[in-house]
Amino acid sequence: MKPLKSFFGLAVQEVLMRGPKKVTKAFVEILNHVGIQFAILGKEEMCTGDPARRAGNEFLFQMMAFNNIQTMNMYAVKKL
Repeated sequence: MKPLKSFFGLAVQEVLMRGPKKVTKAFVEILNHVGIQFAILGKEEMCTGDPARRAGNEFLFQMMAFNNIQTMNMYAVKKL
């Protein structure tokens, strides 16, 4: 498996809401235009846990963060 040099993480807003999708698409176009190779995890990407943390559930946030870190380590992600 080839290590991922750069990873573009999609957040809940980019996935579920119309407005941020335009921003995400524009950002991807910029990355492509300047020649930055990147990858997304697709279905393997989980929520960052930020909503849980903001609601005061630090335990759930830590669990979600740990799972995301494990997934990124599996692909040898170097940059976020």
